[in-house]
Amino acid sequence: MKLHISLSGVFASIVLGTFALIFPAEVLAQNCPTAQEIRQSLKTTYVDGILVIGEASPNAKVFMRLAAFAASPSMVDEPRLSNHVSYTKALALDILRPRTSAFEYFFSSKGFDGATQEEVEASEKTFLNVCSAAMLELAPKAPFRIMIADQAPLGLYDEKRGALTIPRGPNYLAPTHYTDFLHPKSDEPLRKTDRYWSMSRSEADALYARLKARSSSPAEARTLQAVAVVDVLKIDPEFRTASLKFVEFALYNHDFSEKIYDYGAVPAARGDAKKPLADTESKAVPLPEGRFATGPEAEARALQLCMGSTRTATRLKCDCVARKVAAAWENNREKHIYTLLNDAVIAGEYECENPDAMYESYVDNCKRMYASQEFVARLGEEKACKCIAERSMELDPVNALAFCMLVEDYPP
Repeated sequence: MKLHISLSGVFASIVLGTFALIFPAEVLAQNCPTAQEIRQSLKTTYVDGILVIGEASPNAKVFMRLAAFAASPSMVDEPRLSNHVSYTKALALDILRPRTSAFEYFFSSKGFDGATQEEVEASEKTFLNVCSAAMLELAPKAPFRIMIADQAPLGLYDEKRGALTIPRGPNYLAPTHYTDFLHPKSDEPLRKTDRYWSMSRSEADALYARLKARSSSPAEARTLQAVAVVDVLKIDPEFRTASLKFVEFALYNHDFSEKIYDYGAVPAARGDAKKPLADTESKAVPLPEGRFATGPEAEARALQLCMGSTRTATRLKCDCVARKVAAAWENNREKHIYTLLNDAVIAGEYECENPDAMYESYVDNCKRMYASQEFVARLGEEKACKCIAERSMELDPVNALAFCMLVEDYPP
């Protein structure tokens, strides 16, 4: 939210000033696609709610670019290293497709390819002004988990080894998985994987048969997904490096519907193959950030947010607010958690009021002001702060301060 406010502040005067003469009003008023529209337009794969980066998920790198943008919005002002396309134009290519009119305009001769540098810069700043909020909402915020997936064929059975040849786990530190917006960084050395899965010939044949039964073609049956699960712990806003932590290597069938092998397991003895894990259907695209699958999840998150905010925690009973969020969630499960929380705070302003916390907050604030000599009252610090706290519960804090600075005595 703070990032969006700062961006809007920077561009507000621009939109209302010079560039309003260059762009017609209807283009400036063109709404950017919502975060939900952008997500639905992208070709991405998720496994158990985790974003997959690889051939099976062509647009997954969009989310990595957005993660870099959320961590450091100033990146858009820097030259891109890989090619001549600016960072801003690359972001626009990622997210404007759901709105054809906006896409065509910004990529016409009047937009990013304008006749003058002024027109190009105007297009970029207009785009950021209109679309930054949706991009920030959609962007993953560290820490988050991803799956690096390399497609590879299932190998042949090795009679001498008594094992099936399988692909190695992917190099999760390869820069190609992250785009030039975000570079991988790990304090650990790259982990290695084995190439053989010990089993008997009959067990290997049974595995081939099961994979074939779940596939629409022989080639698909032989195609596996070698996966590395990685946590992006934090993003350095200055250098745009992603600090990574390796989680696990695994092997899936072609469409990720079955996890068939865990590289971290101890290799089974010959003739005693590791049993495949139970079949699990991969989940659909997960709920966008800020939306929850159950009422208790929404309530727990609302309580956390309320307690983490000085404004609400010192004025309201957060458990009361969280219950209201859960009740509101039942009526509209598509609303973002911040919207539900804001509605609950407004609706429960009196019902969820916390007088004791409010009083203590007024006293603490008064003591800080007194210590910094922002004011000196005739009453002295103790009586003045008591007066201000009690009066603020009846009046607004400004009038309470004015009243208590003028009186010469106040009941103990």
